[in-house]
Amino acid sequence: MTTTALRASSDIADYHALIATDIKDFTGNTDIDNRMLARRLPQVISEAFARAGLDFTRVKFPGQAGDGYAAGIDYHQLAYLIHPLLDHLQDILAEQDRELRTSSRCLRMRLRASIHIGPVPDDDAPPEPTGIGKPMNDLHRLLDATPVRDALRHTDPDTTFVAAVISQRAYEDAIQSGACALPASRLTPIHAQVKQFNAHAWLYVPELSGQALHRAFTDGNAERSLVPATAHPRSAASAATTEAAWPKFHIGNAGQVADTVTAPVTIHQTLHGNADLRTDPGGSSQAGRHDSQPIDASQGES
Repeated sequence: MTTTALRASSDIADYHALIATDIKDFTGNTDIDNRMLARRLPQVISEAFARAGLDFTRVKFPGQAGDGYAAGIDYHQLAYLIHPLLDHLQDILAEQDRELRTSSRCLRMRLRASIHIGPVPDDDAPPEPTGIGKPMNDLHRLLDATPVRDALRHTDPDTTFVAAVISQRAYEDAIQSGACALPASRLTPIHAQVKQFNAHAWLYVPELSGQALHRAFTDGNAERSLVPATAHPRSAASAATTEAAWPKFHIGNAGQVADTVTAPVTIHQTLHGNADLRTDPGGSSQAGRHDSQPIDASQGES
């Protein structure tokens, strides 16, 4: 009997707190404007790090690809990466917006951001390529999720400059643990589905505005303003409309099996003697029957 030899086990890479950012509508700008935005992006992030009390010079595996920037920091600093860094990022972009607009009337820097945690090899593990691993892949999938894109699409571009999605793992470690000062009530649960990636996550918009803010109060459901309607249960009004459309069946003198049927169901009523429950189209009664006849009430919504 032959057995396949197993490969040798190895150490798990160090855990890191991860952040990625992406500039909204980058490809709609001129090449000159995009080169300026690309130069500014790490400067903006560096300033946000400084205001949050984080040392930007110590980030791990920093990487920039045009409109995007990603890096990792010590896992124990995860809470600061969420708050106050995201709020400082919003403030810095708001401060720079007027300067950008003097350069070009339509030029803006608005960012999507994603935050995640996981084991990723860094510069301290020379045999391994740095910044490579599933956590980094998931970080970028979160960045591309529809709800975080919609958060910038449905907010005022003169007011809201940052929309961030926080992974479930980062939320549990930083928010639920109480380490992060940001209250859980300021985050919205979302569902992130990008390609094969499928996960629950949390959306945070430091400065909510525009259509998203309006919907949050007029609809009575803050999540509906930022998350596709298909991700949420049917509204009460819709449910009431559907229920009203269901047929209602009343059973008379033959046993009172049910007064009213208001949901899809099949009722079986055994008839004895002269029970006259139905009349055929010709007007003749169905009396004297002794059998089991189903009354199908399944026309309702499935």
